[in-house]
Amino acid sequence: MIEGVNAGAGSGFFLTAGDGLYLITARHVILDSQCKRACDNLILRFWLWHKERVGDRAEYKLNLEEAENQGYLYCGTDSDIAAVKVATVNSADKEAGSLTPLCGFQRVSGTIGMIFNYSETATKPYDEVAVGNEAFTIGYPLSLSASIGSALDIFRPLLRKGLVAGKYDDRKLIVIDCPVYKGNSGGPVIEIFRCGEHCHKNHFKIIGVVSEFVPLVQRWADDYFGDVRTERSNSGYSIVAPIDAVFGLSKQHEANRT
Repeated sequence: MIEGVNAGAGSGFFLTAGDGLYLITARHVILDSQCKRACDNLILRFWLWHKERVGDRAEYKLNLEEAENQGYLYCGTDSDIAAVKVATVNSADKEAGSLTPLCGFQRVSGTIGMIFNYSETATKPYDEVAVGNEAFTIGYPLSLSASIGSALDIFRPLLRKGLVAGKYDDRKLIVIDCPVYKGNSGGPVIEIFRCGEHCHKNHFKIIGVVSEFVPLVQRWADDYFGDVRTERSNSGYSIVAPIDAVFGLSKQHEANRT
């Protein structure tokens, strides 16, 4: 879970690429439409990974202002995705390598376990995403937690399964038939697929992050009294910002830094 100090909240995940460990989320979770910071500091809450099982619940701090000033905040105006380089990985073995924190990235609580992260090879570019394949989201739907009180632990992520419903090539957007809610924004969307006709094993790749839900708008008119009422609800369809956009951003920013 990503919480901005005096700002909103959303979801995200960690990804290793090159020598860096990156926090990936939706742009609007931490920035506005002009890539301006929504807050100066972030609080990250997630579960550590320890010996093939869940470890401690951890809390980390991240200085977003410092990340921006040092050139480690990556975003573009044409895609609702953002990345923050939070550490460098000091080993070719990304799972065993030690981290050198950047941008005030520091642990506040949680001692048993390591930060679970996906590798760049665990992602799938937009052009390879197949319409009709199953997909699922991982995130923190905070509005659901608020609606049913203590029935859900808001600090534990939930999965929701659907399918890839369509792609919009002109805007490079993916549509999934899977409802999302406030707090899901920025969470990973993972496609389930098989490699060929004779493959009987499921494979999993991150195709993007949750951007927004598609509203269902219904208008009711009473011709006799002249009343018009508009209702908006969750249609069950959601928009996904492709993951490959973040790699282009990070390479461009790293080139500018050098």
